[in-house]
Amino acid sequence: MENNQYCGSLNRSDLDKILTSEFGISSVKLTRIETGETNEVYVVESNNYRMLLKIVQNHMKQKIDKQQLLQPLLMKSGIRVPKRVKSFSPIVNTDYSYIIDEWIPSKPASNYFGTLLNHTLTQDFVNDLKVVLTQVHAMSFLRFGDINKSGEGVYSDWQSYLSNTLNLEYIDAAMRSTSVPKNLLERSANLIRNLSDWGLKCEQGKLVHGDMNLKNILVDSNTRILGVVDWDESIIGDPLWDYASMWLWYEDRMPIWQLMNQDLSITSTQKDVIKRLKCYRALQAIRESINYSHKNWAIHAWQRLHQALEQINF
Repeated sequence: MENNQYCGSLNRSDLDKILTSEFGISSVKLTRIETGETNEVYVVESNNYRMLLKIVQNHMKQKIDKQQLLQPLLMKSGIRVPKRVKSFSPIVNTDYSYIIDEWIPSKPASNYFGTLLNHTLTQDFVNDLKVVLTQVHAMSFLRFGDINKSGEGVYSDWQSYLSNTLNLEYIDAAMRSTSVPKNLLERSANLIRNLSDWGLKCEQGKLVHGDMNLKNILVDSNTRILGVVDWDESIIGDPLWDYASMWLWYEDRMPIWQLMNQDLSITSTQKDVIKRLKCYRALQAIRESINYSHKNWAIHAWQRLHQALEQINF
């Protein structure tokens, strides 16, 4: 994408008109901080203030709006998330929605700790993360899975959510449309086919962030946590899902057991916990490999999937 082109091939002149007419913002400096297939994120600077501009494909807006839906609960629990200023769909570029969020002066933790393959976390950061995870997982719900507009899950139990979101049709579609090695997809299908044997029960649904990656954790210059962003993967379910996600991303560089013991009073010696955690890690690796099979880091996703399946003998 050229520097003067924006999400949906919108040029800078059109974008300036949108910012002026809809947000009253003029003479802005735009710094692109994230580019994806379905969204772009910019820091907007004008008249000594900053805000975040997100341009997202309309079919992704419902996921993006989860953060706004959860914001009152998160703020009440002490978790800071950017406030929504305004969102709309313009007359031009109608396949996209425009969202302005509050700017929290900070940087992603990934800026300080390096890449996922080379970082050492400070003890202060780990201690702050314990607090954040405990706050998130303290929120209880009656239902499970994706969060609807009323702030509840759409499934009656956790197993139903897993079975409906990762099923054999999902794998069949992947067989036809992705470049994930077929042997990994076949082993993934075997896992999903036998999912009911894993005892993946959760009596009470808890809020789960779903992507507690370093880039989604905002910190100050001393790496103390200021806020958490990107709640579009959040669900209601088993808190172990978050730890499996962190394990998938951080591998041995994140003190998973230390965090889990503080949050859930779970230790690495509990066999049922290990079993569930490994299964969740494999399920997340399946989804990651399929979702990102066409990207430059696909080989890393496949390696994580292979490792996860090896650990549970699938």
